[in-house]
Amino acid sequence: MGINKSFKDLGIQDYITLGYLYLVLLGVVNIVIYYSSFNINIFDYISISDILLAPINMLFLNYKFTAMIIVVIGIASYLLKFVFWGINQLIEEIANKFNKPTKGIDYQPVIAFVVLFSYIFLVLSTNMAKGMSSRVEDKSYKLNTTLTFADNTQKDVFVIATTSVYLFYVEKGEDVVSIMPISGNVKSMKDIKHK
Repeated sequence: MGINKSFKDLGIQDYITLGYLYLVLLGVVNIVIYYSSFNINIFDYISISDILLAPINMLFLNYKFTAMIIVVIGIASYLLKFVFWGINQLIEEIANKFNKPTKGIDYQPVIAFVVLFSYIFLVLSTNMAKGMSSRVEDKSYKLNTTLTFADNTQKDVFVIATTSVYLFYVEKGEDVVSIMPISGNVKSMKDIKHK
C-alpha cells in the first residue's frame, strides 16, 4: 500500500489523525505567540503533555475564542462554497472546450478551510496575546487568584497562565511576569470573584 492517497481515499481515522496533528500545531503556535508577548521562551517551561493538550486547552478552556472562530469560519465556509462552485464550473467549461472531461478539484475546499482557519486563528491569537501583555504593561489587570503557598502564606496575584509544572503570574502593582514551579511551592489556588 502506497503513501500517496487522495482526500477521497482517506478514512475517518485518517481525517481525525490529520485534524489532531493540525490542532496540535496550531496549539503550539498559539502557546508560542502568547508567551512571546511576555518575552518568555515557553519551551523552557512546557512538557510534552502541555503540547499534546494544547488543542483541548485552546478550544475548550477559552469559550470566547472558540465562539469567535466558529462564527467567522461558519460565515467564511458558507461564502467559500459559492467561490469553489464557481471555480469548478469554470474548470469544467474550459475542459469541455478542449474535450477533456474533469471531475473538478475535490481538495480545494479542504485546503481553503485550513488556510482560512489558520489565518483567523493566528490573527485572534496575536490580538489576544497583545491585549494581555498590554494589560500587564499598563498595570490595568485585576488580581484574579489567591495563591496559598506551602508555608500557608497567601498572596493575591494576576495569573496569566499555567502549564503542567509552572505558574506564570504578576504581583499587585508590578508589570513583570514571575515564573514559579507549582510543585512544592503552591498549596492551592483560589479564584477571586470580582463584583
